[in-house]
Order: sequence, then structure tokens, then C-alpha cells
Amino acid sequence: MEKEPTVIIVASAEVDGYGGLKVLDNMGNTIKVNKAHEHLHKVFQVNRAVKVYWKYYDFDNKKGFSVDGAELFDGKPPPEQQVETITTRPKTIISGEERGMWYKELGCRIGDGSLERDYPNKAVRIKHEYYKKMSEVTGISFKED
Repeated sequence: MEKEPTVIIVASAEVDGYGGLKVLDNMGNTIKVNKAHEHLHKVFQVNRAVKVYWKYYDFDNKKGFSVDGAELFDGKPPPEQQVETITTRPKTIISGEERGMWYKELGCRIGDGSLERDYPNKAVRIKHEYYKKMSEVTGISFKED
């Protein structure tokens, strides 16, 4: 026998005197998760959708279905696993013409010495990157022999 998984919304969940979890869904149905499945207890959180998987049992003339597995169904991880969402800035795309304008401006700043004045700690690295890029574009080596 098989029973399809059921999606419930947990209205309340409390541990009974035997270590099992007694879950009441928003429709008034009671589901018992026995102590053997204690690892599933944390999944049953109030006001969260849970997908419950069932297994058939036939034990001492008692037959029915018991909870075999469960997972959160609403797409949100448990609170202890939630992380803050980070939004990224959209990448700025500049045209070739604008890029050329900036390279020209940078070249002028290297030539007149204002780059060293305004950015003394980064001027050497900026110059190096500028000449490296210019070498790639033009095919001219800017290395001193």
C-alpha cells in the first residue's frame, strides 16, 4: 500500500509524554511523529508548509500509515539556516568611445604627474595596468630595456 505525500501547514507542534511530536495542521488534523523520527521534529515549525512522506505499517494487528519523512515545502530554509540576501550592483557597461575617452584622460594624468599627486599609493599600479592594456591594444612594448 502506498499513500501520496501530503502538504500541511503546521498550526501547532508539541512533544508528548513519550518523546514523540504531536502536530496539529491548519485543517484540524493531528499527525504524530514518533520518537524514532525525532530528527524530523525540527521540520515541523508553526505557520510553515511541510511536505509529509508516509510509510505503511502492519504491526501486531495494527495497520496504517506513519510519518516516514518530512521537508519544508514553502521554499524557505529553517531560521537557523537562513542567510541575508545580498543584492549586487548591476555591471556598468560603457561604450568603446567612452572607454577610449577614459584611457585618454588617464594617459594625460600620467603625463602631467597629477596621478602621482592625487593617488600616491596607487599610481604605480595604475600606470602598470595602463601600459599593459595599451601594449595589448597597440602591440607596442612599453617595457624599458
